[in-house]
Amino acid sequence: MTEKRPYIVAINSAEMGHGEKELGQALIKSFISVLTQQDEYPEKMIFYHGGALLTTKTSSCLADLRMLAEAGVAIYICGSCADYYQIKDEIAVGEITNMGKIVEMLRTAPHVVKP
Repeated sequence: MTEKRPYIVAINSAEMGHGEKELGQALIKSFISVLTQQDEYPEKMIFYHGGALLTTKTSSCLADLRMLAEAGVAIYICGSCADYYQIKDEIAVGEITNMGKIVEMLRTAPHVVKP
């Protein structure tokens, strides 16, 4: 029997990888969708920099993120990033937090996944 370890997913871009924008957007959408199909969900998801855009009302990932949130995954959005992108009123899933809390979550996490 394998031991389950809680993990955090940290997403810092609305795209996965570097290069073609459309491919990167499709990859991050697929990554989040595949998270919903895992035997073990992340304990938390942290969205910062361009990743914060994935939590808005118009995000192509919104349905999957809402499903994860409803399943108990805590979703956090960087407040400075939300201010920078002027999206605070557009956030549709998760809660805004600050860099101090983000650092603490990442520092104390047993495992961090960053696509």
